[in-house]
Amino acid sequence: MITKKFNKSFDACLTQAYLFQSELVVDQTAFTAASPMFASPFAADFLDDIEAADAIPTNDDDLNQQAVITAEVEAIMETARAQYQKLLLYVGFAWPDSDVKLLAFGNNQYEKSRKVPQKMANLLSSSYLTANSTTYKADLIASGFLQTDITLLDTIATELTDNINEQQDYIRHSFTRSEERAVAFNKIWDTMVKISNMSKLIFKDSPAKIEFYLLYPSGGGGGSLTAPANFAYNFTSNTFSWDAVTNATSYQIEISLNGTEWMEIYSDTATTFIYIPESGVTKQYRIRARNSGGFGDFATELVFAYYDSLSAPSNLAIGLSGATPPLIINLNWDVVAGATRYKVYRSIVTVGSPAGTYSYLELASTNTYSDVSVENKRYYYYLIAVNDYRESSASTAIFVDVPVDPT
Repeated sequence: MITKKFNKSFDACLTQAYLFQSELVVDQTAFTAASPMFASPFAADFLDDIEAADAIPTNDDDLNQQAVITAEVEAIMETARAQYQKLLLYVGFAWPDSDVKLLAFGNNQYEKSRKVPQKMANLLSSSYLTANSTTYKADLIASGFLQTDITLLDTIATELTDNINEQQDYIRHSFTRSEERAVAFNKIWDTMVKISNMSKLIFKDSPAKIEFYLLYPSGGGGGSLTAPANFAYNFTSNTFSWDAVTNATSYQIEISLNGTEWMEIYSDTATTFIYIPESGVTKQYRIRARNSGGFGDFATELVFAYYDSLSAPSNLAIGLSGATPPLIINLNWDVVAGATRYKVYRSIVTVGSPAGTYSYLELASTNTYSDVSVENKRYYYYLIAVNDYRESSASTAIFVDVPVDPT
């Protein structure tokens, strides 16, 4: 990743660049006499470079735009939830007391989908296909859920998916803009270094001019710098944040795989930074403040692994243990990378029957689970892997038949 060559904030660099360019126009003759490199169109090209850098959106601009897009997604989610609940209401009118019909429209998926945009879009899409099928459409329309209502399920799903994609694209492009910003500002910084170095030769008898063209004024750092407090990463918004530090003009975030070799990933004035880490890799992150006097101390490091998604639990196995009732049902499955817990869902029906409505049982902290059974019943189970900020899709359901006690 390309990083900037200077310790100033982008805003401070931009302000000084405009001042340099304006004064360079006044001092054009003196600079050109010292070196033909400063002859026209040097000053005009320098201004073009400054304005090009100035036009690149800042990290704050990216955060603001992301907030707008996120608000749009949530507004569509409100509409999606309302339309889906309306569908379930009319399913109840068309087929009273039919859990099977509700399952056909995915009502057992609603709780885990209602706050997750992509899952909600998927639920609406599958509900639209079911509602629009010849098996269900006529009865739904007869109950009062019209064709326009059915079509609206698909329309909302498409709109929600489009906005989710726009949101993710904007986050990804923000990294490209960060690199573009570093390249553009490094270019004007290189020009400022040339101007500053030459000014010391041209104006050796004018301390005021030399002071003006200094890249770091002689006034010092403006006070000591403490380590930024409350350095944290929000997994929902993919954003680092921290408290502002007195006398700081910018902040630096570095990343490391081993705690020894570090690479800068952020250098700017804002106290927030959008960043999507590499998925599935544990890394260390540290931050410090700086000003023209140098750097402050690093804050306490963050260490975490980021997962852009979780796999559904796989290789579920089920068995019974115990000599006499009540028999114990034992479940085990493969550990899911990035998961810290597993949601267990169960449906109990008569032996030989398909699964009915599933109920949430427990949040298991390991990849095993045991349940007490009742004889002559079939037990269905499925699992969802979770961590503090992600949920997987549901695993394939499995079942076991608990026999009648032969005694």
